[in-house]
Amino acid sequence: MKQISFSMLLYFLLLLVGPASAEVDLNPFYNVSASVDLGSPQKIDIANYYIHNWEIPPGLFFVCRSTTDATNGRCPFTNIHNALTTAWWHPTNTVTADNVELLFTEQRTKIKQILRIKGTLYWYQEYYLDSRNVSSGFIGVNGGSFGYANEMTTTMYIPADELRKLPFGGIWKAHLNLISSDYAKTGLTSGASTANPVGTLQADITLNITDNHNIRIWLPQFHGSTANVVMPLMPAYWALNKPGQVSAEKIVETCLYDGYSSNSQRFEVTLNSNYTDSSTQDFLLQNTSVPTSSPLHYQVIASPPGQPGTMQHLNPGVTQTYAGINTTGIRMVMMPGLQTPVACVPWPIRIKLLPFDLSRQTAGHYSGTLSVTFTPSLD
Repeated sequence: MKQISFSMLLYFLLLLVGPASAEVDLNPFYNVSASVDLGSPQKIDIANYYIHNWEIPPGLFFVCRSTTDATNGRCPFTNIHNALTTAWWHPTNTVTADNVELLFTEQRTKIKQILRIKGTLYWYQEYYLDSRNVSSGFIGVNGGSFGYANEMTTTMYIPADELRKLPFGGIWKAHLNLISSDYAKTGLTSGASTANPVGTLQADITLNITDNHNIRIWLPQFHGSTANVVMPLMPAYWALNKPGQVSAEKIVETCLYDGYSSNSQRFEVTLNSNYTDSSTQDFLLQNTSVPTSSPLHYQVIASPPGQPGTMQHLNPGVTQTYAGINTTGIRMVMMPGLQTPVACVPWPIRIKLLPFDLSRQTAGHYSGTLSVTFTPSLD
């Protein structure tokens, strides 16, 4: 009797620690952040919703909240009954699963773009030895058969070809909000079954999209990234009270495009020239006709990009670091090779030819090359 009593107690304990049901999460929330360059986009995974439990609601499936508004995701299925009557198990069904169109907004420019969220659905039911693997989509298809499913997996992702639809780089955000529902067992074959919302599947999506191939310094006055700047001489004695002195000054409008909709944290800018004076840190213009003659000295002056204010001299070969770019003023410009206007940071630079005595300067054509190296930094 003692042995029987002991074995019965042991069996009872085994039942207690056996296959107890865990609570199924019917309101999953995903935070998705991904960094991709438009030159070589890769698939971005949004969700991998896996549940394995006897308590999975029968025929669990997803529907959108709208057929027209893509703010939280739009798709053909919003009405639960309509989704049921065209569900995968229905005897007269010819429908394929669908995907979701979701609205993304670039945070700096507020430009919007709809991308398609694709996915797959798999479920397995042990009691009926029934399973389904749907690769055409995940919307409007039930995740079970006539009873409870034992296992269900829904994957959602943004394909690489969808990312190519983004017109330019930047911080693109969206919020996905789908309704998850189940159906009752009554009326299954007629499609008249009722269904109940049982939860929501949500995802906050942030896409950090760069476009490194199109980073450039844009010169709106010259419709390109190179310029031929002519410096007309003007008398300087009015301001300096030095008869015979002349000087010149020119403002060149530049716009710095980081391929990231000006969301960079900082810019680094370095000026160089083929002729400089190491003692004065001036840039030089050489007489191309008489190279041995005295050069003309000039300076470059600018304020921080997108922030009109204190001007500073920029010395050759010295890198200037400008922080807080993602909060500065921007300008929308159209550049060759891009299909839509993009946001760049205005940066006017002033080229100032230092006064010199015209009568003592050798006649000729003076020229020099000023190059600007621009490096944006996202962090």
